[in-house]
Amino acid sequence: MGEFFKGWRRKMGCVTLVMASVFMVGWVRSMNILDSVSLPVGRHRLMQLWSGHQSMTGVNEYHANIDVTWDHLGWGSVRVEESDFDDIRMRWLWKWCGFGIADGIDYPVMPRSFRSAAILTVPYCALTTPLTLLSAFLLLSKPRPSNQKKISELTANEGGVNHG
Repeated sequence: MGEFFKGWRRKMGCVTLVMASVFMVGWVRSMNILDSVSLPVGRHRLMQLWSGHQSMTGVNEYHANIDVTWDHLGWGSVRVEESDFDDIRMRWLWKWCGFGIADGIDYPVMPRSFRSAAILTVPYCALTTPLTLLSAFLLLSKPRPSNQKKISELTANEGGVNHG
């Protein structure tokens, strides 16, 4: 079993498989649960990560009249049926196959201090599928035989010794 994990390909294959599994858990959870994480970054800026509706959404909010403090740091979870996520109207600049880029949010109860947002949405399948395929390639491909000679097999001339 120890021979299987020699070399960087097998080790990276395990790492990518773990990453694909984590995203798969998020994908399945996002079918029923809407999660959000908020992190204040700067005086008027709040970064959020939403997981719901089988996608991940990153939001960079700018609040003009509010000092964003560490009180805004938090994590929330709610069932998708109970959330007001569907009431949020994003101003999409580009949207295709679950991917999306938006420059703002129209939300009925948004505070007046809210000025702008940059939004990026990526579906979980776009993360999970390539990672799974990459890990399968790294784990299942045969390692190439090494063509390096051991030091004991080198001849005097191959070792760089000049006998002249």
